[in-house]
Amino acid sequence: MKNILYLSLALFIFACSSGGNDDNNNNDSNNNDSNNNDSNNNDDNNNPPAVQIGDFVQGGIVFWINPDDPNNGMVISAGQNGYSYWGGYTYQVGQVSFGIYTEDDFGRGQWNTNRIVEAYDAAPFNAAAHYCDRYEHEGYDDWFLANKGEWQVICNSRYEINAYIEENGGDLLDGRYWTSSELNDQRAVYYTFNPSSSDPYENNCSNGGLSKYTNIEGGVKWRAVREFQL
Repeated sequence: MKNILYLSLALFIFACSSGGNDDNNNNDSNNNDSNNNDSNNNDDNNNPPAVQIGDFVQGGIVFWINPDDPNNGMVISAGQNGYSYWGGYTYQVGQVSFGIYTEDDFGRGQWNTNRIVEAYDAAPFNAAAHYCDRYEHEGYDDWFLANKGEWQVICNSRYEINAYIEENGGDLLDGRYWTSSELNDQRAVYYTFNPSSSDPYENNCSNGGLSKYTNIEGGVKWRAVREFQL
């Protein structure tokens, strides 16, 4: 009888001891999982995105990054380009007196540029879209004239763009720039950047419409953009 009691007691002690080890093993596993999570978080913190707004990438300054692909986006040229016509019924840019039927949505600037270049096909091609279409910089020749939607994103990113230019050279966004968007058959959309009196990077920007055949001395410039893919 005593042997039975001793055996039962031994089994009870062994069972309790095994349960405690399981608890310890579970705790160790949880601690390891926690350490792994901390390691992953540290990896995220130590590896920021490859490209950020305001970086210089493939010939221009990044003003937009594709939210679905951080290696894809758009850049704007750092250098200031000259004044130009948009278009119009004039021998300088071709005999077109009708609308090109451009689009304002972001991502359609290249499409607009192609339509304008095809419509105004008479030499010497001195309109904004033609200049952008022929622009080459740092080995890249696929530039175009941004449309209204794209210039609005440039407007929203103006602080980072001007900060890069101020530190690395180039020309601040300043004055009026043509978009590749029409306002109507006779007028096209432009964006104006006016420097802030308190912060040279923080331009105020707005858009308006001018005759497509605005005189060059009227002060509307062109600036090229392109899409990049790392």
